[in-house]
Amino acid sequence: MVDLADRAAREAALARRLGKAMSEARKLLLQAVEDGVVDENEWRAIAEVFTQVLQVQLEQTAVAAGMAASEALGGLVDSATLHQSAIAWARQATFELVSNLDARNRELLQATIEDYFSQRLTIADVEARLTQAFGPSRASTIAVTETTNAPSASEQAFARELAQMGLQPVLVINNAADDRVCPICGPLGGKTVEEAGGLTPSFHPNCRCWLSTELREATR
Repeated sequence: MVDLADRAAREAALARRLGKAMSEARKLLLQAVEDGVVDENEWRAIAEVFTQVLQVQLEQTAVAAGMAASEALGGLVDSATLHQSAIAWARQATFELVSNLDARNRELLQATIEDYFSQRLTIADVEARLTQAFGPSRASTIAVTETTNAPSASEQAFARELAQMGLQPVLVINNAADDRVCPICGPLGGKTVEEAGGLTPSFHPNCRCWLSTELREATR
């Protein structure tokens, strides 16, 4: 199976929406540094914005990937089943990602407030730090990585459904096999997940590897 056909467009759309959310968060947090405190309602508002952006995009990507996986093998799994799996994965993945972002952001902000009030940072330094944490680069990294994780999860869910039908699916790791493939992913290309010790994409931030499903002939 080839990679998700519209991967680049999906990455760009998620990065754009995340970038907008991060820009709003950066403004709130910059004001919070100057005030010396962040209201808990502001933290919840920031988390809610990230949740709304991520969950919708991840669910849509996971559904598209699941349907593509099924169509590649003749539509063996009901689309409603794949859709349900995609929704459940997107909800859990979003919760974990936003929770992780929230914890890291709180640590960063606390350190930044302390540095600002101890005069180790100017307000310009604070803005630069927050831009790095809530800027286009971070939005892009999250977008690329999660646009890899969504199809990976869907392909695994598809393989599980095939196994429940009595078939013998094999998950194969794929990459572009060009000079842009990193030293981590290069050796994994063409291996089955079993051969890779159970590892599945994404293998690192900005990973663009993908899985495909092959059917192994039943042994008598």
